Amino acid sequence: MKPFAAVTAAVCGAMVAAVLIGDAAAVELFDSTANRLGSQRHPFQKGFHLFFDGVDDVATVGDFAPVTVSTIEAWVRPLRRGVVTEDKVDDGVVVVTGGGPRAFCAVGVGLFAVKQSVCYEVDPAGCGNDEEICVHFKEDAEWMHLAGVYDGNKSRLYINGTLIHESTGVPLDPGNWLTLGGYQFYNGYQAPYAGEMDEVRVWNVVRSQEEIRSAMSVSLTGKEKGLVAYYNFDEGKGKWFHNLAADRYHGYLGGMYPGMDGPKWVPSHTEDGSAGFDADESEIRY
Repeated sequence: MKPFAAVTAAVCGAMVAAVLIGDAAAVELFDSTANRLGSQRHPFQKGFHLFFDGVDDVATVGDFAPVTVSTIEAWVRPLRRGVVTEDKVDDGVVVVTGGGPRAFCAVGVGLFAVKQSVCYEVDPAGCGNDEEICVHFKEDAEWMHLAGVYDGNKSRLYINGTLIHESTGVPLDPGNWLTLGGYQFYNGYQAPYAGEMDEVRVWNVVRSQEEIRSAMSVSLTGKEKGLVAYYNFDEGKGKWFHNLAADRYHGYLGGMYPGMDGPKWVPSHTEDGSAGFDADESEIRY
């Protein structure tokens, strides 16, 4: 177990009470109005989004153009406390650009989310050499916007438009297989995500903090420069979801192997103003 060191610091104007676990930080974040940054209301109150049961739900795009510099974004509401070992989260894959039917491990970039932690991972060539930026909350998170940015050297994690941490000197094997809700390998499925997901965006450019913050709560046109894939999940029925940025990289609700199920469509507005499926952890299947 890596040593713990208690610190207090200011990150991009947000006050951070942190416990460092190796190079990662366990933090509770507050903005200037003392609102927890990990507890936001879902901003898209029309249309639909996806609910993953945390067992066998996965959404597959499949073959995907490798992106050597990238920004990946998603709105998430994790509904299960995950497995956290030292400075990593071992389940809760939101979106990952690696894996696939010929892969022994998932190189590429990925976002992970469970109730008490989120991570952004960058994988170089070879298995088990990944670099992760992880944030561990003191209280369970609700809806939040995640963005992971890789510029060819630095990796950065943003939560709700706030830069949390960055690492330097990170190599990357970009991967060429896009999956939502878990890893898919040649021999099965791992690290399932339990919770809600919306507005997944994959860019082949480095997005600045201001660009992330200004666009995270509004719908895109699909024609934005550098936008490779944009999924708003507003289809609301059927087994397919469409890339609104190009006529390719569309996805389907399900996986590569028998027994993999697809996530469920969930309306993004309810009478009490909350978004989506109102489940607690006891209602998530294991």
